[in-house]
Amino acid sequence: MDKDGKWHRLGREFHEAMVEYSLLNSTQAPVTNMGHIMDRYLREVLPQKAAVTQQQQRRELGLLRQVFGEMEPDSIQPKHIYAYLDRRARVRGNREKSLLSHVFNYAIRWGVASSNPCRLVTRNKEKPRQRYITDEEFLAVRSIMPPVGQYTMDLAYATGLRQGDILGLKWSDWSDEKGLTVLTNKTKKAMIYEPTPALRRIMANFRALPSKVSPMWIVHTRDGSPFSGDGFRTMWQRYMRKALDEGLLSERFTFHDIRAKAASDGDDDRLLGHQNPGTLHRHYKRAPVRVRPIEQQGGEGK
Repeated sequence: MDKDGKWHRLGREFHEAMVEYSLLNSTQAPVTNMGHIMDRYLREVLPQKAAVTQQQQRRELGLLRQVFGEMEPDSIQPKHIYAYLDRRARVRGNREKSLLSHVFNYAIRWGVASSNPCRLVTRNKEKPRQRYITDEEFLAVRSIMPPVGQYTMDLAYATGLRQGDILGLKWSDWSDEKGLTVLTNKTKKAMIYEPTPALRRIMANFRALPSKVSPMWIVHTRDGSPFSGDGFRTMWQRYMRKALDEGLLSERFTFHDIRAKAASDGDDDRLLGHQNPGTLHRHYKRAPVRVRPIEQQGGEGK
């Protein structure tokens, strides 16, 4: 409701409503500190990103605002950013520093900052995640999942797609002749997954899921609506705890770890859509490498 008592419909999804709310309230306010710049970034830049990214970066901007919000952009120096990184966990600090750098880039574009101090700050060293899901672990968790969870795991393994991309798939993206067409949220890379027998079986399983209406989304609830990211993560965590409690697992794994298993087990390095082979091998190729020892020279020596 606005100040005149008029109601405005914002949308059905939370992120959609927040974008519409920001547009309705976008006013030209004087920019004097980083908080004002972050407000404009929230209104104009964040809505262009994927829903999951918006949710994550809205939280990150809240943390950055607590430290830098009252500071003038040109008063922020590398030492201030290093002090922030020193108080944050390594990975989270790097993500927040990257977001702050992006905010500064837009501040320069908008003419309210003269430089980006983040460019002079070295990122925290990160150790790539090494968790590899064995076939036995994958099948153990799959066995206790409800059907929609089982088929979503199967699709993640077959394609290596991220959770957000899978939850956003619609039946219009699938063709028995052409396969599965996906425009990935993160890289905006178009991928076509061939309709192999395994992928056809997975899609047939999704088709057989009960629904009160003809669903538009491939991964859907009983009423035909799509799973939200939070809803799917809640289900995933519930069954992951169950697997640990029942002794099916000794160490939990994330849904994103299935992407690494797909990359490790598959033969096609194009599966994940990474153009840089170094990224693929550093972050996703996690299976132990089998090598053949050199035969001893000189026959059966001592």
